[in-house]
Amino acid sequence: MNLSFLRLAALALLSAGVVACVSTLPSAEQLDAYEKAARAEYQAAYAELESQRGQMTPEQYAAEREALDQRVRTAADTKAWGRHALAESELRAQGIPTPEQPVELKAPGASGIPNSMYNTPRNNPMTGGQQGTFMGGAY
Repeated sequence: MNLSFLRLAALALLSAGVVACVSTLPSAEQLDAYEKAARAEYQAAYAELESQRGQMTPEQYAAEREALDQRVRTAADTKAWGRHALAESELRAQGIPTPEQPVELKAPGASGIPNSMYNTPRNNPMTGGQQGTFMGGAY
């Protein structure tokens, strides 16, 4: 019983780590939901456009309708990507790597640590950097 509790606790910790890696990029379903919400916000503008439909030519109505649809799409995109930007900025503030702020990896020896086992003889400050070359010349 005690072993199963430990397994359960380990599984819970593992799943919590996986949840932290979830992307905040908006999915197609989320974009559709944001567009539906924006369309509901602009319902009064759609109703007003419909009431003026008889006073416009079909071309004017189509142009006004397209402009209103574009405003709805822009509002939905702004909400979705604003949420993503907020989540990314929270991760950056906590020091968690994001695509905009990845972790900089340094290879061993690339840092120039003297007397490191990863340094080549050319990088060895004890020999002046001349060891390993033919007759001490340049490469």
